[in-house]
Amino acid sequence: MIGTVVSHYRILSKIGEGAQGEVYLAEDLELGRRVAIKFLPFRLSGDQHALARFQREARAAAAINHQNVVTIHEFGVHVDQPYIIMEFVEGTPLSGVIRNGRLLVRRAVEIARAVCDGLAEVHRAGIVHRDIKPENIHIDKAGRVRILDFGLALRGELPTLTDEKALVGTILYMSPEQARGEDLDLRSDIFSLGVVLYEMLGGRRPFGGSHPAVVLNAIVNTTPEPVERLNTHVRESTARVVQKAMAKDPAHRFGSAEAMGKALRQAEGFEARIRRLFRKRLFKIALRAGAVALVVGLAWTGWNIIHHREPESLVVLPFVNMSADPEQEFFVDGMTDLLITRLAQIKDLKVISRTSSMTEKGRKRPLREIADDFRVRYVVEGAVLRSGDEVRITAQLIDAVDDIHMWAGSYDAPTSGDIIALQSQLATKIVREVSVRITPDEQARLKTSGAVDPGALDAYLRGRDSFNRRTPADVAAAIEWFDLAIAFDSTFAPPLAGLAACHIIRGMWNWDKATVAFPNAREASERALRLDPLLAEAHASLAMVQLFFDWDWTAAETSFRTAIGLEPSNAIAYHWYGLCFMMLGRYDRAIEQQMKAVDLDPNSPIMRTILAQAYDMKGQYEQATREIERVLDMYPEFGLAWFVRSWIAYHEHRYPDAIEYARKARALRVERAEVPMLASMVKLGDDQAARDVLADLFKQERVQYHTLAAMYAYYGNIDRALDLTEQAIQAHEWFVVGLRCRWMEPLRDNPRFQKLLREQVPIRGL
Repeated sequence: MIGTVVSHYRILSKIGEGAQGEVYLAEDLELGRRVAIKFLPFRLSGDQHALARFQREARAAAAINHQNVVTIHEFGVHVDQPYIIMEFVEGTPLSGVIRNGRLLVRRAVEIARAVCDGLAEVHRAGIVHRDIKPENIHIDKAGRVRILDFGLALRGELPTLTDEKALVGTILYMSPEQARGEDLDLRSDIFSLGVVLYEMLGGRRPFGGSHPAVVLNAIVNTTPEPVERLNTHVRESTARVVQKAMAKDPAHRFGSAEAMGKALRQAEGFEARIRRLFRKRLFKIALRAGAVALVVGLAWTGWNIIHHREPESLVVLPFVNMSADPEQEFFVDGMTDLLITRLAQIKDLKVISRTSSMTEKGRKRPLREIADDFRVRYVVEGAVLRSGDEVRITAQLIDAVDDIHMWAGSYDAPTSGDIIALQSQLATKIVREVSVRITPDEQARLKTSGAVDPGALDAYLRGRDSFNRRTPADVAAAIEWFDLAIAFDSTFAPPLAGLAACHIIRGMWNWDKATVAFPNAREASERALRLDPLLAEAHASLAMVQLFFDWDWTAAETSFRTAIGLEPSNAIAYHWYGLCFMMLGRYDRAIEQQMKAVDLDPNSPIMRTILAQAYDMKGQYEQATREIERVLDMYPEFGLAWFVRSWIAYHEHRYPDAIEYARKARALRVERAEVPMLASMVKLGDDQAARDVLADLFKQERVQYHTLAAMYAYYGNIDRALDLTEQAIQAHEWFVVGLRCRWMEPLRDNPRFQKLLREQVPIRGL
């Protein structure tokens, strides 16, 4: 087809194919524009039902003229093959947007309202779309929402098509009546849009399952978890709109798309008005006018509303090194880190983590695109010039959603001066400009500073630079840098907190024995907290010691809550907290905390991988697969993701796939990758292969007892598995806390195993 001229359109390339048609990009030879041409596939050309459906699409879509609905130019037949010429929408399908996780509430509502507007026009034309789903909702380059694909649309005046009850929609977004094959009206589209809005707000679909029949049963018979539980930023009024749209009985849904759109406007409208008032700085105007009563009244109303809505949000992009010396990159990146850490202390400000922020280094994407990807409103850009004895930091704050330049400024300090104070000034200015609520304690922490020895600061920043790469060699180098920083200035607490985090990583990844790593982490974190009790990172590291070495969940939870209270945007704290819940077998809480971590650090491979693992352990395999595929799309060589993918395949009884994925994980040097490999071989009855894997494991260095215990458990040698479990406990391996999770499933109901847990691993507070 490429190069073929149809009417006055030259086909350029194929851009899509579905069950109901093939889509090509083409050039309009008369008007010089690009269009999309949709053909019925040759394999269906003789199918009268398919032909009727195709003609119906053309008539239905051509009857509509609306900014939120794709425009149909003409339709006809080419060499016995029907076609439609339609507008070519350049942009991104909503499915590509939500693939990165849930959207900001206000953005999700904006999209849903636009779809409501478009659907209202569709319904006025007497058409039921029948296939509202993220793939059929596109965001064009201008940010406009467009409804596509009327291949399943049903015009009321076509009663002769007696088989319209066929289940032809995308199952995951079907209404209950569509799932049952009943007659449909416009309220079926309302339900489907409710499902899409639920997914945009909650970050996952309301109905799932490993088989279409399971999904259909869920749609018809189950009530999904309330969306406000998945996303605490969703206001009750907005959640009620979602709930009503997804009512099982069509009579209980909105009667029209207009009604749903109006409800969404009412749910979010008052909050938006208050937000606009704050952005226009009525506080400052009122103060200048002396209208104290107005200020007090507006503050009381506004702050109470803001307290119940999602926090303001920003990303600090990597600062640019303005010096001619590439050796200064560590210092420039360190300035970015320090600012992120300062801003992360503000409860009502969501700050994207350093790991995700640094993925933008050198990319130079449009700010609106960055803001959309990270689901934030504000973007901070900056540059650092370090020359001789002087440091200059310049920064600017942009409202990327409304494309408003909010503020710009420069700060100077001598290299030997108080760089920390300079960072405090910068953070304070940004917080004021975004007009977030700030408590007296947060204000005091923002202003905290103190001169730090320049050598100590340099060594600390170099240590951070090494630590962030997370390889064994880099973490070892980070320890040396942090030790050097402490030698320069023994009162500087952050290097001690960094040292504690290094030892936690070394212990958890088996680079050191737990009996060495965790006591080292305790000593460093406690020293840090004696110097600075408000250091969130040190509290988080101490929490890991308290659970995985002291077996004291009560103390660990207290430390985690302290860390998160001090630094509400600390993604690592949420990540470790969620990991602890998962290891203890409390999967709902694990998912909750990991989702918070991923929201703050969406491009972190480890955080999304552990979220996938928590879903897997809970048995939510669709969600687990979705998350792990997103990790592997971004980081195809991230071995732990292949390990978790192997377990997902094992639990779904896809044993050959599980073996393949486990081999990839082992090739990428992932510890314990042999466990799902052997377990799958046993399920396939390949005893020799399983024995070979077990024999190979004994040849490796530093294999931990709990890994061998799991291998024997899945192999079926329960007594040997229990003996090795006891040895793991005696060796105080950190992973023994995880004996309560799904990892040791073959031993779960064994009386001796339960006795070991009860008597030899008594976790306080569990």
